[in-house]
Amino acid sequence: MVGTFRELTSLQQATSGEYLVFDRLTHSVYSVDIATTAVKKIVQIGPEKGRIIDPSAFALTSNQTFVVADSPNMRERVQIFSLSGTCLGGFVLPGRVVRRLTLGDTVLNGSASLQYTGKSLLMNQPESGALFTEYTLAGWPVRSFGTFRQTGHESDRDVNLALNSGLPLYTILRVKRSEPSSFVAPGFLAQLHCSS
Repeated sequence: MVGTFRELTSLQQATSGEYLVFDRLTHSVYSVDIATTAVKKIVQIGPEKGRIIDPSAFALTSNQTFVVADSPNMRERVQIFSLSGTCLGGFVLPGRVVRRLTLGDTVLNGSASLQYTGKSLLMNQPESGALFTEYTLAGWPVRSFGTFRQTGHESDRDVNLALNSGLPLYTILRVKRSEPSSFVAPGFLAQLHCSS
């Protein structure tokens, strides 16, 4: 197994006991057996259905399926896979890929912010007019929810959207703030990096 992975972005264990490894740099997903002695590439690089290109997110659920968000031809796509790597479905989000808002190696917006419940997908999409949008596994929007917070930059749409992007991030940074909290709101982090 040594040298197999180039950028181990996510390592998650399925309820079956095997491990799934999402390697963003090689555009691949691997399966590792329970004994951690054998590795098998189950999703490979490519823009076609069932392959991934320019991936940004990976999530596994207890129903023995996982999703990968990627961007073939500058379009945000989400695909659903079985543990063997068989593509079970997926969809392409309308529009073109928006500029990714990142904090280190973490992508905070668009399909990269996805959370997978096994029955639906949740994504941070402030450009839809709400903070989050829930999608069916076929790609139909079910609901949008979450109110924008006041940023002081409402007149600049892009800055306002950026300051309302992302999911709450747990942080190891010691940030001076008046109220104790276990997380820092993404807008607060964006303000730290965008303020003059």
